[in-house]
Amino acid sequence: MRVALFDEVLAQLATGWRPDYGTPLLALRPVPGDRRAARSATRAAACALAACWAGSPKADYLRPGRRPRIAAGPMHFHVSLAYGNNGNNGSSEHTGGDREGCALIALCPADDHGIAALGIDLCAIGLLPDWDAVAGLYLPPAERQALHEATPSRRAEAFAQAWSRLEAGSKAAGIDLVEWHDGIAASFAGLRTSGLDMPPAFADHWAAMLACAPG
Repeated sequence: MRVALFDEVLAQLATGWRPDYGTPLLALRPVPGDRRAARSATRAAACALAACWAGSPKADYLRPGRRPRIAAGPMHFHVSLAYGNNGNNGSSEHTGGDREGCALIALCPADDHGIAALGIDLCAIGLLPDWDAVAGLYLPPAERQALHEATPSRRAEAFAQAWSRLEAGSKAAGIDLVEWHDGIAASFAGLRTSGLDMPPAFADHWAAMLACAPG
């Protein structure tokens, strides 16, 4: 599934284009490296996309529970956001500093679009010094084994894909990121998880995953 830049997506929406049924809207945009500023800018960007989709002059970012939503006129949208920093080698949750980063947005109508919940995540392609210990705590056994069997040149990308898959699934399932146990696999049952094709300038540096619960 292809990710386009925010300005391109917003321009497409303005022409009347909408994603197909069962497919969320995906957009990537640069953001400030400061985490608080990045959150504010990305929520505003997500609201702009939802407002354009709904034909509404404004939209509001809501946090009614574990899964955020956006209200735009009469429409409500599922939304998931992910942040990355150019200096980050690992989970987007460990981003920091003041370097410019990027953010991913996924959203879709909450009603009559075939998606009950969604989650998105991106992870820098680069191994943490303690990647083996992190994988041992958080990743399922099959993915831990695959990482150990991967060639050194492939391992960094494989870790980024596994980690972003884990984070995206956790968001879609509405659960916290915790040490792996069998209950997590049960929570992920039924989710559709897809790797995302990033824009060319970002593809060599980031792995990104989308998880959707049909409904």
